[in-house]
Amino acid sequence: MKKIYFVLALVMMSFVARATSDTLAYYPLISDAVDHTGLNSDITLTNAPFSGGGVYCDGVSTDYLVQTPNILSFSFTNLSVSFDFKVDEYLTQSVIVCGASYRWLGFYLNADSTFKMKYNNSNYLVSTANYETGQWYTGRLTYDGTTAKMLLNGVVIASITIPLVYVAGDTKFGTRDFANLSCFKGYLRNLVITNNYASGISETKTTQLSYYPNPANDFLMVKGADSYALINIYDLSGRLLISKYNDNTPIDIRNINEGVYFIRIENKNQTFTGKFIRAAK
Repeated sequence: MKKIYFVLALVMMSFVARATSDTLAYYPLISDAVDHTGLNSDITLTNAPFSGGGVYCDGVSTDYLVQTPNILSFSFTNLSVSFDFKVDEYLTQSVIVCGASYRWLGFYLNADSTFKMKYNNSNYLVSTANYETGQWYTGRLTYDGTTAKMLLNGVVIASITIPLVYVAGDTKFGTRDFANLSCFKGYLRNLVITNNYASGISETKTTQLSYYPNPANDFLMVKGADSYALINIYDLSGRLLISKYNDNTPIDIRNINEGVYFIRIENKNQTFTGKFIRAAK
């Protein structure tokens, strides 16, 4: 089939950050424990093997750990931590916890399939959003010094305006809550930590992005996106089907059915959404 190139010239908003918006750490967790930015040492994986497209967390509270080192150049009031996860069971459990000695922010699940955001070590804000087992999701926690937010697939599901209590130097992120020994049971990948809070709008600029071919059969390519830009593909109901960070390689769409899909690209401080067709061979 002749390639049809779908090029979108988009007018997007560019934001002025309080601090650098560069990625501070990127752990793909597909086949190694390496920070692929080269800025930090390896993540600690104890009894957490690589399996199912990520690192597998068995939910056992003893002799088990997925934990970053202290992240360098960290800004507490400029936080964004994102990750992909797939749940094994409906349990009350932590997915990502910010801080080891004091849990100042965290992304948690309830056994009734809802979410909750932990803050200031022992407080929780419950969300009405729901999760299912066996499905990949993209989670994110942000804090700008005033408001903490919890996002699922790019949508805010919990938000609270409150000062977070922070233990200086405790910039570790992991899947275990050392206060109650809660542990995640499922799969984790693409852990990315950035300083990217935007304090205001400074200018409007045009960014050239393209994805092709459209319609597509087996693979989809994205051009013009930054390294580590988050690329998500959803069906028309909003269900996340594919999620990856940009590495300039083809996106494999052979396992999704024929039809129309959304592609969403989080390109540093810019977000873009478009459509494409998964065509029959």
